[in-house]
Amino acid sequence: PNSRPPDTFRTEPTRWRAMPRFAFVFPPAQGHFNASVPVARALVDRGHEVHYLCQEPRRDAIEEAGATFHSDVAWKSELYAADGRSSEFSPLMLQKEMGLEAEHPLVVVFKTNPLLQELSIPGVVRWLRKVAADVVFYNPELCAEVKLATQAVGVPSVGLLTLAGPGGMEKFMVEMLTNFGLKPEHVLSEVRGYRPAVDAAARMADAYGECVPVASEPIGHMPLASNATNFVTTIESLQDPMGPELAHRYSEDGVKFVYVGPLALHGAARKASEALERVRVARSAGRGVVLVSMGTIIPALDTWDTTPVSGGSTGAPRGLTNGQLCRAVWRGAFEAFGAAGPEEGPLIVLSSGPHPESLADLDVPPNALCRVSVPQADILAAGVDVFLSHGGQNSFMEALANATPLVVCPADTDQPINARKAVALGVALKVDRPDPDSGNEATAAAQYSADVCQALRKVYKAPAFKVAAECTAEKVRSGGGVERVVQGLLEAAARGLAH
Repeated sequence: PNSRPPDTFRTEPTRWRAMPRFAFVFPPAQGHFNASVPVARALVDRGHEVHYLCQEPRRDAIEEAGATFHSDVAWKSELYAADGRSSEFSPLMLQKEMGLEAEHPLVVVFKTNPLLQELSIPGVVRWLRKVAADVVFYNPELCAEVKLATQAVGVPSVGLLTLAGPGGMEKFMVEMLTNFGLKPEHVLSEVRGYRPAVDAAARMADAYGECVPVASEPIGHMPLASNATNFVTTIESLQDPMGPELAHRYSEDGVKFVYVGPLALHGAARKASEALERVRVARSAGRGVVLVSMGTIIPALDTWDTTPVSGGSTGAPRGLTNGQLCRAVWRGAFEAFGAAGPEEGPLIVLSSGPHPESLADLDVPPNALCRVSVPQADILAAGVDVFLSHGGQNSFMEALANATPLVVCPADTDQPINARKAVALGVALKVDRPDPDSGNEATAAAQYSADVCQALRKVYKAPAFKVAAECTAEKVRSGGGVERVVQGLLEAAARGLAH
């Protein structure tokens, strides 16, 4: 079905099926997408159909889990068919079209969100009607259109929050805005006065019979009350606390959260992995293992040359590019653990990303295995002595669940928050992103590499980090994980079918 046009896809009516069918709607961003895949695989293994609405880069992971891939580009024609509009989803994809190039990127996200939502809903509605699922499982943080789409179709929905709890969105948004010299109340005021967003909200209210806010208040609030359940991929003691206003809003709406911990404790893919086998051999020989990854977005092809924006209304770029940051990290890891022979020293497993310059001109030691990507969850489960991570929420929680000490090198979004949290737990050291003035980038990168090297050696040698990680792991695994989410989805399907 995934290779045919949308209008040729057929499914049998719900009443003819013996088992519930599930529709998953997740963004292509791996930090939000990855947690859903083990749930899909668990449902497929139980004999259920799982259909994904997502983007082409996630097709392989979806199909390897046994689910069916459907292109959101094909179904969301209102969003993607316009001339000059990118076929790759981004919260900033309407920036140029709406003439907002001079605006700070965060302001653009808030201003164009109602337009993205309006353009996305019709395609999701069409797809849900064709798939005829019994429950929709989705990411509320980046798929806000699902709420109105499921209500239009009359199918129950279940949310999966992949940040550090319902307060995670609020905390990192407020922190990012503050770091960039922007006040949340001023941003919300600008959005409420932005006529295209106001008009889009009004049209959605007319079309779907429900009031749609131009800008959710307080900042970070998500419309979750209609979901049967809202699962969270952390545990309650590790969540980012909600501000009083946000906590009151969710309480007033009767929203309940179920904290299940990390979901990707082992890979959902069924393919063999050279890197995983090398790690297993190293562990069986009593050899140390060091895992190095800066995630998928920071070293990606389209973000490699991105420079962080500074404070102020214009958000002028400054500091190291993402590529320079990654290469400085790789250099620090090689300096810390590089050995003369392939079987000497710890095995270094490095996920370099796809950019051809990622490892160019670096002195890669013979005991390092460098690949574009590696099965991170499986490698952590096999045993890692220290994990150098960017501190994304999934990576952070997977490390904690596997009692793996960390060195966190945060870049942006929620990563600095997780880095501070890891240090407070006693499981990690952090090395903050350098912020040099123009012309001092090379000096800053060299110092950053030295700091990374020093932090890695300290965490690798000091038993206190491992002891703290082991104490934390038991708590992190107590949430029930994938099985608890599967149970919740089946319960939502049973309630929906009963009505």
